[in-house]
Amino acid sequence: MLSLPILTTQLYSRRSVDDINNLARLCDKSGLEYIESSWFQVKQENLKEGKVQLNLVKTLYQSQFGYTGVIEEIMRTLEKWTDEVLLFGFLDEELQDFYQHFYGFTGWMHFADLSFKRKMFFLDTRFLVMGCLWDVPIYANVQRHFSRHTYIKGLQDDAMLFKGAIERNQTSLGDPDKQHKTIAQWVEEFNKFDSSSFETKVDEFIENKMEVQRLEDLERDILHKILTLYYGLKGGFIYREIEDTIPAGYESKEKRDGKDIDDNYLDLLFESDQKQIQQWLESSGEAAYWMFSTKKSEHFIKKLVYILFEKIDLNNDDQIPLLLEFFMVLEEFGLEGADDLVFFDEEKGGFVWDEGKLVSLRPSDQDDGAKTEPEDTPPPKELTVG
Repeated sequence: MLSLPILTTQLYSRRSVDDINNLARLCDKSGLEYIESSWFQVKQENLKEGKVQLNLVKTLYQSQFGYTGVIEEIMRTLEKWTDEVLLFGFLDEELQDFYQHFYGFTGWMHFADLSFKRKMFFLDTRFLVMGCLWDVPIYANVQRHFSRHTYIKGLQDDAMLFKGAIERNQTSLGDPDKQHKTIAQWVEEFNKFDSSSFETKVDEFIENKMEVQRLEDLERDILHKILTLYYGLKGGFIYREIEDTIPAGYESKEKRDGKDIDDNYLDLLFESDQKQIQQWLESSGEAAYWMFSTKKSEHFIKKLVYILFEKIDLNNDDQIPLLLEFFMVLEEFGLEGADDLVFFDEEKGGFVWDEGKLVSLRPSDQDDGAKTEPEDTPPPKELTVG
């Protein structure tokens, strides 16, 4: 979590250390957190008032403990007052900096909670470069967006949309007198670059590309952060490497009943409606690969099977073939008997669950956390279900 002095330093970039310390103390003592009803009373002309700025700092500080809708309402209002360009020309230069920093810092801090339109705006405008300049952990905060998905297809689609936004970004990076390109042009150069290995492409591009070497150190650092995010989106690393971690510099705002990401994943799957279950099944081959590559415990897999037992409609002709293929993949990964969990009962004239095998797979506290041992089992060649 960011302290008030650190947050104040980020927002008041032109103030002295003494001024910032005084402002932080004043904010702590007299700053009031906005709620939607109190923010609606603020008019454009009130942005010049010191108490409004202190209240905004206090609101942003408090939002680290629990996100509320007032954050996005404040952002929407600032967009409206600046015709969506977020340049506050009706204020003096210091206040222009403050409100631009406030908007940008708020958006990156709460990226996962923003509307999809605002997420795209942050990726294809100057706020991408600004976030890197301000040392906001943009990769971690974008990654939090993906931690809330329950099926692979959604992860892939969003990653490609975010990737496309960066590919269109026309913000300039570099000294016009030395080496000057837009983010879109730098990404194009990066995609053309041949590296010695897939994993080291970003580092090799930054270290070996002559045009990059002509950039100032700070500009190279910004480009490195942007390309790391871009490459993570393009290759899918950003969601494949998700673990139960907290973005650097912040406390977790949302942890459902103290559960970890695995339990949240299962909860969200259990809460899915039939349309969402169908979407999950269509990408379940990749879900199986994810479980294999991240070495999910046998306990986790057993819980997932029991959720499918509750949610799958065996009379649905669209779901049956996808479910059977998913179980075949689990069998290849080492879950014995998985491919026989569902079979065709000739007497009943339809597919049924093998309740005996389900009982043998019932998860228990004793096997919680026990890891499968997939190291010696190569993933199957075909992982696409559907």
